[in-house]
Amino acid sequence: MNNQNGYNVVNEFEKAIFSKLNIYSEFNFMVNENT
Repeated sequence: MNNQNGYNVVNEFEKAIFSKLNIYSEFNFMVNENT
C-alpha cells in the first residue's frame, strides 16, 4: 500500500503542474489574440 500512496502523491503533483501549464497556455493564447 505504501507504493500506491507514493504514486498518488506524484500523480497529484503532475496534475498540479499540468493545470498550471494549461492556465499559462490559455493566458498566452488570450494575449496573442489581443495583439
